[in-house]
Amino acid sequence: MWEFKKRRDQRGEIVQLGLRGLGCIVLFGVAILAVHAAWGMYGKLSEASGSRESTEAQLAILQAQE
Repeated sequence: MWEFKKRRDQRGEIVQLGLRGLGCIVLFGVAILAVHAAWGMYGKLSEASGSRESTEAQLAILQAQE
């Protein structure tokens, strides 16, 4: 039975472990980029919201002057 047991290839295991590690690093990088993009969108949204409020206030003043 022992002759049918697959022999372990250390080089193949090291390569496979390296690829798994590289995959984890790539996924972590993608996650960081996604969080950074979402944070930037949130900043632009809050800025636009504040700009809209001030614009509406200016419009109300101009309509009152008219």
